[in-house]
Amino acid sequence: QIIVQANTFIATVLPIIESGATPIFVDVDKLTGTIDVVKVRRALTKKTRAIIPVHLFGYPAPILELSKLLSLSKPSSPLWIIEDAAQAQGTTIGDKKAGSFGVLSAFSFYPGKNLGAYGDGGAVTTNSKALVEEIKILRNVGQKTKYVHTRLGTNSRLDTIQAAILLVKLKHLHAWNKKRIAIANAYREALAGCGDIITPPPTPPGAKAIYHQFVIRTQKRNPLMKFLEKRGIHCGIHYPSPLHLTPALRFLGYKRGDFPVAEERARTMLSLPMFPELDDNEIAFVTSSIRTFFRH
Repeated sequence: QIIVQANTFIATVLPIIESGATPIFVDVDKLTGTIDVVKVRRALTKKTRAIIPVHLFGYPAPILELSKLLSLSKPSSPLWIIEDAAQAQGTTIGDKKAGSFGVLSAFSFYPGKNLGAYGDGGAVTTNSKALVEEIKILRNVGQKTKYVHTRLGTNSRLDTIQAAILLVKLKHLHAWNKKRIAIANAYREALAGCGDIITPPPTPPGAKAIYHQFVIRTQKRNPLMKFLEKRGIHCGIHYPSPLHLTPALRFLGYKRGDFPVAEERARTMLSLPMFPELDDNEIAFVTSSIRTFFRH
């Protein structure tokens, strides 16, 4: 069994199922939308082998608190943390980066990410030499030596041209993330006290979010989204359905009402435009449009 939060992209869960394990969903924190540590502890069983916290939208998951749960496992059946850092290129917790806490961590280089390639791509990080060797074999159709296939692997090698693009863009990541943080602060300040809007909370002391998305919540999400679209402001919903209600995962046996916080967030979340090139006039247009909506 692998414990994972209910409000994440399905790519977090598919590898669990493909490996033959069972995803165990838990609800999320009302304020941050990241995995609820109390719910995780309640979900632990003798069959639990790993916890996958998601640094959702670039907001740091409660890794330090989750790490304390590892002591509850027995040497014969150790418990691991595997980080979903797909949206967290640059997120920090204390003096460490997201993706450096788990036994394994996964990053996405999808073009829309803070560090994105010109096509699909990703990376796995680990401090384990044994896992590094295993991953190299698995990503290369199960071979270490050409045509000697020792495992049932996949073709998951990052294209060289994508790697070259990422190396160039990596030099700019810190500056881009700083710009995203500044945009998030501007949104938060301009939308304070506006209607029933709830903005993302500031990060805990010593942590830093990098705002892959800036997600507000409002009970008027759908009409607000339509209003903004008419003004040429494109917003997104991440994600419109929690995973336990996704048709492809019905076989897991969950039902509506099992994870009320995740379900409420799916009904109310709206992702505002967020990219480093947003200028002050564009930010002002977005926020003034939202205020106009709530005045009528």
